[in-house]
Amino acid sequence: MMKLVKLLVVFFVIAVSFSKVNAQYISLESHLYGLEYGVITSDNRVLSYKINKLKGELEFTIKDEQLQTLFSKKQKLAPNIYKFTYEEDPEFAYLFISYGSGTGYKKILIKIDFQTGELVSYPISSTFVFPLSIRPIQDGIVMLGSLLEGDFLEIFNYKKQELYSISEFFGKDTRVWDLQVVDDQVDLLIFTQGKKRYQEFQILSYNKEGLRTLKIPINIPKDKKLNIRSAQLLYGPYDEHKIVGTYSFKPGEWFSGYFQIEVNEFLEQSFTKYPFKEFSGFYAFQRNSNKKRKHFHREMKLVEAVTDGEYITLAAQPVKTNKKFIHFMTLDGESNKSFDKSIKLYFNNAIYSGSYQLGNQATDVYFLFRGNDNKRNLPGEKVYKLQNGELKSVNQVNKLYKEDSFANLLTNPKYKHWYGNKFLVFGIVQPEAAGTSEPVFVVEVIEV
Repeated sequence: MMKLVKLLVVFFVIAVSFSKVNAQYISLESHLYGLEYGVITSDNRVLSYKINKLKGELEFTIKDEQLQTLFSKKQKLAPNIYKFTYEEDPEFAYLFISYGSGTGYKKILIKIDFQTGELVSYPISSTFVFPLSIRPIQDGIVMLGSLLEGDFLEIFNYKKQELYSISEFFGKDTRVWDLQVVDDQVDLLIFTQGKKRYQEFQILSYNKEGLRTLKIPINIPKDKKLNIRSAQLLYGPYDEHKIVGTYSFKPGEWFSGYFQIEVNEFLEQSFTKYPFKEFSGFYAFQRNSNKKRKHFHREMKLVEAVTDGEYITLAAQPVKTNKKFIHFMTLDGESNKSFDKSIKLYFNNAIYSGSYQLGNQATDVYFLFRGNDNKRNLPGEKVYKLQNGELKSVNQVNKLYKEDSFANLLTNPKYKHWYGNKFLVFGIVQPEAAGTSEPVFVVEVIEV
């Protein structure tokens, strides 16, 4: 059993290649006024916030399903906020704030109750300048950091006011590819890559005190033609672990298919490949599709993998190519492919990566993307719906606005899936358009 280690230096977090570790963070800044705006949601609540970074002030409003105001509060924090992020669970919103300058950055965790509006703040004696990602855990917060030399974890228990540091997987050839929290347990998907195409997965689990409770080495077939490119960690209907991702025959930019690894409750493992050559819908967006190719000679980025608890949908986009499309593959609860399908897109960064914008319910899949100026594809955001692999509907989002909607004044609206068929549209209306002395933050709901 590893020993908890206190990391004594100040860590500067860098960006590395992760599949889904980064938090789903959508925010808007008005640099002229030093303000930052955004929304945080639970199933039946919307929390909209405004942070004045220079003054160190937080204002937030919690609204119900009809966007009627329930609570509105202002909280003095500390001036010169350096960075800010958030996460949520069904009961609370968690705001992580770093302030100060140089090596003296201080951290505060703010917990806000969606139902009562109660706010509690906790100072954190973390060694991070700022974590790469945070996740709420029972009685605390999990923080992931990264250096060129490796990744590490900190868990802050705000009830005990204790900080636990975990570095047993720290190493330059080892990275955390995914981080999930279920109740009081942290699950990490660890990937190690070495010489001669050596690659290794393992799942490490820790409790809220930072003690390792589980270590599962994952059996990857010893096949020189199997080069793992990306992966995410999901859960099946019986809480079994599932690892899904992409692989290539040739190290580099090739895309040769998807894979799934399942670890059941008895820790038995199964590995399934879904080869590119067996896809029937990869070139569905082209008039003359070629189904006989064994590989797609470009890199495919795994945009997202989502599950409704049984069915899993993977979505991938090409990199370094002018063929703009997104490819979907849906698997049933028995790991059988239900369908694969490609949809042509008209915008370089079309899909908003994240579980709020990509979702599935059995074999129904929907996603949100932005179009460009094209005679057959009007500009603006749209929601696409696939049913059993067939395109069933396209909704032009701005047509769902009400006529007197303030959303019509937004020049750069943002969208976030709330629940069911409801999306939130939000953004900043500049003072000259709003007729005010400072920007106005607008939040409205639309139904698709």
